Amino acid sequence: MRASTLSLALRPSAASRLLPMPALRLARLLKTPEPEYGRLIRAIEDDPLFVRLSRSPQGIFSRSARPERFCWSLLEAGRLPQSSAALEGLLPDGDPAFFERLRALGRERFSRYFLGERDFDPDAAARALGLCAEEVLRIRAYVDSFLARAQAAPPCGPAPAPAPRPAVVAFIERDGDKIEARYLSAHYARGRYRIDYEKLSASKRSGVFSHAESRRLMELVRAMEAVNGKITALDAALAAAVSGQREFLLSGDRRDLRPLSQREAAAQARTSASAFCRALSARSVLAPWGAELALAAFFPSRREWLGRLVAEIAGQGDFSDEDIRGRLAQRGLRVSRRLVNLRRREFAP
Repeated sequence: MRASTLSLALRPSAASRLLPMPALRLARLLKTPEPEYGRLIRAIEDDPLFVRLSRSPQGIFSRSARPERFCWSLLEAGRLPQSSAALEGLLPDGDPAFFERLRALGRERFSRYFLGERDFDPDAAARALGLCAEEVLRIRAYVDSFLARAQAAPPCGPAPAPAPRPAVVAFIERDGDKIEARYLSAHYARGRYRIDYEKLSASKRSGVFSHAESRRLMELVRAMEAVNGKITALDAALAAAVSGQREFLLSGDRRDLRPLSQREAAAQARTSASAFCRALSARSVLAPWGAELALAAFFPSRREWLGRLVAEIAGQGDFSDEDIRGRLAQRGLRVSRRLVNLRRREFAP
């Protein structure tokens, strides 16, 4: 079951056979819905080979928490915009005492025991935290399952269904003039896998793996590499959105959005343009004021940006193309009347 989950998540389509295999695996994973991605993570970390090699003295596989990337507001009542429809089924509910105990753990202890690798000793964690093992397992289950549900259930029915709503992956928090994107899913807050290729190669040469284990090990490593690529691309997209659209995120005024090239942002992050683009697709974030915004909306092309400005001005009165050109000039934009006319027709409501 585990092996089939790994292979199905990363199997290339026949139409894209000519692309390099690592790029294919990453492309497929970037298009994977969030619930399926969560199942892949569990398949990786429940695999006996992963458990064995992450526990080994050599520490061939490991994964560390990134507490700074986790949305702690999920654990703090009143911090997230409760009215947002995007948060339905995501905010804590149920036993208030449970969430109070969870918050009382503090960030350091919560990160150490619940944002790290899946394999852990609940009895040891219970002793360290002063909780019973059942409570530790309950918190762990909350992190593994509840926080990963950042996407509405896909539509069902025999007829062709509309595309599922975007997955809400992060909350952009504002603290004064400081703006940061924090993940709503523990899967992303746990960060990238570390693979010690040198030790792995030495172990393979020593003959400690059977032929079947060696084949599954290759599949496991490829799955982890694809997960690492996805997290890298999504980290880059969120960082570019926050830094590139800072004025918009501070004001909440769409007029403060500026043109932002996906290709240039990907190059600055040293990420492939195709992976960057796929990371934006079908994903959204919560803005500081609670609105759900498509991640791709933070990267308008100059054409889209100018078209919106032209349409906005045109909607304010009976203006000619030359009038609109003059108003754009007042904003420091020098464009031809012909371009104004083109964008006006293209973006007319």
